[in-house]
Amino acid sequence: MRIRYKLHLSASASEVFDLLHDYSRRPSWDPVMADSVLIGAQVARKGAVVRCRDRLGFTMDTVYSGFRRPYSASVRMTTGPWPFSRLGGCWRLKPAGPRDCQLFITYNIKTTPRLARIVIEPFVCAVFYLQTVRRMRALQRHLSKIK
Repeated sequence: MRIRYKLHLSASASEVFDLLHDYSRRPSWDPVMADSVLIGAQVARKGAVVRCRDRLGFTMDTVYSGFRRPYSASVRMTTGPWPFSRLGGCWRLKPAGPRDCQLFITYNIKTTPRLARIVIEPFVCAVFYLQTVRRMRALQRHLSKIK
């Protein structure tokens, strides 16, 4: 299943991109994330692995499959909690002026077990979408405070 979300932000694409991919600062503004760390890398880049743990204790490792600062980044899950069998995400930033940008988020999610997917996947995607909305509203609030 695919999830899409679009958001206007009052900050430059570079500022937003750097904040999204700075895992030392992520838990300070992200209400879903308990902690996150890059594994074997000092900064986010293509090929870097990120381990994220949410506030419920679920852990997911993702690897950057694309990274074009400040325009786009994409990740794919390498290990994650049940019921995820596959997850991929892409964040695209489009400048909308010197101090504004549009953020476009796309997630592709597959759940397991396959036979129960028709029941489980819509529920998992709805929860993931609501978490994305919470995160992006928190990002907007955070950006308005640091201006």
